[in-house]
Amino acid sequence: MRFREPHYTDMSTLAIDTFRIIKRLKEAGFTEPQAETVTDVLREAREADLQGLATKADLREMELRGKADLREMELRGKAEMLVLKWMVGFNLALSVAIVTRLLMH
Repeated sequence: MRFREPHYTDMSTLAIDTFRIIKRLKEAGFTEPQAETVTDVLREAREADLQGLATKADLREMELRGKADLREMELRGKAEMLVLKWMVGFNLALSVAIVTRLLMH
């Protein structure tokens, strides 16, 4: 009989007690190779399910990137508003100058 320690792959996967699972399957009538195969399939399925989960560090990084993107958009919007104000002011001054010039003739 092969003894297996709980399986650890990385921080994003939870340990699975393969020894306990194999023992329970054997008690239910599985042969050792059958119990080991089922346990391996369960472990692999669990790892596959957990690989797509985000860690706290992933979420924090996304939050910081989102805040930086928002700040950049805010600064860009302020710059565009400043340009727009200058354009409106210039067009208004030019219009007043043209009207004044036309009225003076």
